[in-house]
Amino acid sequence: MLLLLEMKLLSLFTSYNVCTINCHLFNSQSIVNKLTELKHVLYNTHCDCLFITETWLSLYITDGQLDPQNKYNIIRKDRPYGKGGSVCAIVHKRISILPLDISSTYNDLEVIGFHLVGVAPVVRIIVLYRSPYYDTNAKTLVSKWIDFFTEYVTDCGKQHI
Repeated sequence: MLLLLEMKLLSLFTSYNVCTINCHLFNSQSIVNKLTELKHVLYNTHCDCLFITETWLSLYITDGQLDPQNKYNIIRKDRPYGKGGSVCAIVHKRISILPLDISSTYNDLEVIGFHLVGVAPVVRIIVLYRSPYYDTNAKTLVSKWIDFFTEYVTDCGKQHI
């Protein structure tokens, strides 16, 4: 799956009235074996933000391996155990962002987020992954997802800005 999104926002810090941010979202089912393709997207397209689910990243893959030219800010949440899952946001450094401080209550959720700084309206981007399994653990996590969305999404988490 690949989702392309173009956002037109009012820029508060430039002389331009409107700025455009090109965003891409895809489920990689392991970005580790697709690093060449990732670098092509980052350095040869007009991609401002890249959101990846199921990265399968671990502490053994550094941000420098994802972005050797150091042109992007990388926010990621690697799965601490086993293979699979994980989420990552790769945002060009010309775009100011403020990573979302997600409470440790939600450590077992595969979710990251950030605010775009200097644009109107206020934009919060959240990247999440939920495993397709329907076991006992998945049922338990449903209530946590509901709590997370109540706290960070429905009220736009004003207390977290």
